[in-house]
Amino acid sequence: MMTLRIESSVLHTAYGDIYLKSWILPHAEQAPIILLHDSLGSVDLWRDFPEQLAQATGRTVHAYDRAGFGQSSALT
Repeated sequence: MMTLRIESSVLHTAYGDIYLKSWILPHAEQAPIILLHDSLGSVDLWRDFPEQLAQATGRTVHAYDRAGFGQSSALT
């Protein structure tokens, strides 16, 4: 099993803050995978899927909370 580092951050935009979470493999050489939402948009809804995906593919995985969901700013 590869060593996985999990990081959270906030992207500040003119429309509000977007919460980001990343499952980072230190020596991943391929492009990262970005998880997109089609309905409700919270990182927590992915449960353990991002970690499993990172481990299975050897790639870093990024997910985010859509505006108005999770830890991102409310929609105005």
